[in-house]
Amino acid sequence: MKTIICGPPHSGKSVLIANLVRFMPSDSYLRINANGDGEGSWSNNSDQEEIARVRTKSANTAEKFAIWTENIKKAFQDIVIIDIGGKLQEDKASLFEVADSFVVLSSNPDMIAPWKDFGESHGCRCLATIESDLDGGHDEIVCREKYYLHARLSGLERGKFLFDSVVIKGLADLIVSTSGYRRSFFLDFSKVGESIGSSLEWTTSEGVRVNHSHFSPEHGPLVFEYLNALRLKDHRYKIFGLKANWVAAVAANVLCRENQVSFFDDRSGEFKAVGVLPKAPISSLSSEWKLEEGDNYVLLRQNMMGSVHESNFEHLSIPTIDEKKPLFLLGRFPMWVIASIFISYSNDTKFLFQPGNHYICVESGNSMELGMIKDL
Repeated sequence: MKTIICGPPHSGKSVLIANLVRFMPSDSYLRINANGDGEGSWSNNSDQEEIARVRTKSANTAEKFAIWTENIKKAFQDIVIIDIGGKLQEDKASLFEVADSFVVLSSNPDMIAPWKDFGESHGCRCLATIESDLDGGHDEIVCREKYYLHARLSGLERGKFLFDSVVIKGLADLIVSTSGYRRSFFLDFSKVGESIGSSLEWTTSEGVRVNHSHFSPEHGPLVFEYLNALRLKDHRYKIFGLKANWVAAVAANVLCRENQVSFFDDRSGEFKAVGVLPKAPISSLSSEWKLEEGDNYVLLRQNMMGSVHESNFEHLSIPTIDEKKPLFLLGRFPMWVIASIFISYSNDTKFLFQPGNHYICVESGNSMELGMIKDL
């Protein structure tokens, strides 16, 4: 979520942001200064004489607004905090148009409505309105709704850190909860292999310890039990150290129920998210898929002569099928794509083709069947 902090000059925006970012998740937030003041959180340093010597200001130009707009648009973090300066001018419309929400901080209560109207007229949602003053002694949330708060806050003086502010903590909570942020949990499957006894260890002549985890079909129930015992909810699992596609499918079945999951993709060197894929009739996807149905199975086969290549995995669609029969999948996909395909269907039992093992069970109502080999 991209949130603009706005309001008239000398209302304490820089100080608010410097305090606010201390409550942001360090693994997925970004601060963008979309104004010519050239200030960041460093400007709230307690030595304001030093800050005065290094602070520089510059004019806001059309070229700079274009650069700032593009920077906001490209930002991929869950939470992006944007400082746009204190002048209410039409040039800032593009910043609101690429953001999601905004907060109005104003030392002049009469200026809250104009800023709120401006932001909302350009497609942004107002998360909070805060009346500020230096010496009023206020630190109170006047009104709190699910996606909005109104508050009064005093003491936004440069060089001060308000660690115990009710308003700043409340605003941080609102931004984090509204953004959909989930804490990242890195899961190294070489460690999973060690825990369930599927790893081989050896040491090189120079004393380097090497661990290789090899998951055989009999490890299916053990993988399920290990992951199920983690009992984490509302996390972002980032899985690495895994080479077995069928184990990735088992992991997605367990973890995607209540968490966001991504797998490290060796091709791109990035973590790729697992997600539900769009479905369409097989007739419109004939160049990508072949579908075969029997009395007791549905076989979904990648058409190797079709258009499903690495370049368009990001835009892959899957065919509608009979989801009451066991599903068998055959194809060459990255593991994050395989996991996405499987979680997109509700079939009770699912199998993945593994060269040398035929089809291996990756999902079943009976966890003891995971890893079971079956032929069609």
